[in-house]
Amino acid sequence: FVFTEMINALYFIYSTSFWDKLKIQVGVRGEMANTKSDLKSAGEVHRKDYYNLFPTAHIRYDITKEHSLQISYSRRVSRPSIWQLNPFVDVSDKLNHRMGNPDLTPEFVNSVELGYLMTIKKTSLSFTAFYRQRNDIISRYTELYRDTLTGDNYTLTSYLNLDKSQNFGFEAVFGQKLWKFWNITLSGSFYRVIINDATTHIDDYLARDWTWNARLNQSFNLPKDWQIQVNFRY
Repeated sequence: FVFTEMINALYFIYSTSFWDKLKIQVGVRGEMANTKSDLKSAGEVHRKDYYNLFPTAHIRYDITKEHSLQISYSRRVSRPSIWQLNPFVDVSDKLNHRMGNPDLTPEFVNSVELGYLMTIKKTSLSFTAFYRQRNDIISRYTELYRDTLTGDNYTLTSYLNLDKSQNFGFEAVFGQKLWKFWNITLSGSFYRVIINDATTHIDDYLARDWTWNARLNQSFNLPKDWQIQVNFRY
């Protein structure tokens, strides 16, 4: 399986400030992406070309040196990986087969965030309320099959694009420099997920749900510019 991807982009960013308190930055990225996937053993060639614009806007107001408010909008893209595109069926586990989907398209995200940031000496704290709309969601799914020769059951896991989803909720990030050699960052988010898709039947408890996550990152500075990182995610 041979996969080729060429991405050409042009960026424009403009930033300015008013009264040393209000900072504004706007930008746009124009992108041309050309992809080709070729499954040599089957003679299957898939070509996809994408032309997109990705605007961004950020506004920040510094109430004091320690406290700030900010609002932002951005449009981003998440492209399928080569493993998600490769149509070759992996049967190394005879009970659980896997294959990619060469017809996958990129996933696009529109995001709006409103946040508060506090920085005091060695401590930083931020709270963010966000709304994100995802289009053409890249999702993994598993189906159950029966082998016609042996009568055994097996699963096949692949990927598809769902129509769209909405996520809205809150995120908090706490950073602390304990000593010169030890920094920690603790973050977590709690949000609502709503998935809308007309082509598949998703159970309500999966399509509409509340979810959360937490992350703890620690970094230790060692002599001679070495650094160790320890990360925990739930």
